[in-house]
Amino acid sequence: MIKKILIYVLSKVTIRFALFGLNCRRLQLCREFDEYFKSTIAFGILKGTKLSRISLLSWNFLDRANILFGLYEMELVEKIKESAHKSNGTFFDIGAADGIYCVGLTKNGIFRNAVAFEKSRSGRVRIKQLADKNEVSEKIEIKGAATIETLLEIEPSKLQGAVFLFDIEGAEFEILNALVFQHLSRCNIFIELHFNSQESSLSFVRDWIQEKSDLFEVAVFTTGPRDMSEFEELKFHRDSDRWIICSEGRKNRPMWVHLSPKIA
Repeated sequence: MIKKILIYVLSKVTIRFALFGLNCRRLQLCREFDEYFKSTIAFGILKGTKLSRISLLSWNFLDRANILFGLYEMELVEKIKESAHKSNGTFFDIGAADGIYCVGLTKNGIFRNAVAFEKSRSGRVRIKQLADKNEVSEKIEIKGAATIETLLEIEPSKLQGAVFLFDIEGAEFEILNALVFQHLSRCNIFIELHFNSQESSLSFVRDWIQEKSDLFEVAVFTTGPRDMSEFEELKFHRDSDRWIICSEGRKNRPMWVHLSPKIA
């Protein structure tokens, strides 16, 4: 019995040390490529977006290399671009964090302008700094936390061709009620889902989106494969480095819902 306990404890300690070493290497690679690319996204739809220098105070500092190579949430960004209206409408970023999406998508002309909702004051400051750095401040409107009321106050004229992204750590189920969905029924809506387990998420999502099926076409998607061999910058790096950069360090595979309007 004691032997089993010791083996169990030793295995847990070994895993902890391995994860610590992995994250140390992740940080080294993030710093290396942040310097190499001069804190500018080098690939993908957000290519050319200038970022602030890497900082341990940022929520995504361990994802910096992944972001610079255009890999971070790649499927989501591609689908947002596909949904951008021909009239080049507005992007509403609900839970905008540092503002990479609202700034990058506006800078690269995917959207005419953007509205960023972010409850954190420090986050709103970083969004403003990023918008200034990329010379799109006049195109980015920055607001506090999104609520049912603030969403219902958006003028219908601003919703023409608009795309919404909700990434608010589970609060999407609180503010996206029937009235809000009716108000946004002509918009493309992307929602990152947050759950304790994928098993419960699937059954919950089915029930939750069933009510919206009369207004929207519903699609659920997640991440796909990555091809790290296409990057010449990684030619002389180890295989382990390539796949460390590829990782977003998540506990679970991410999942998003895309609601596309049945009435254009």
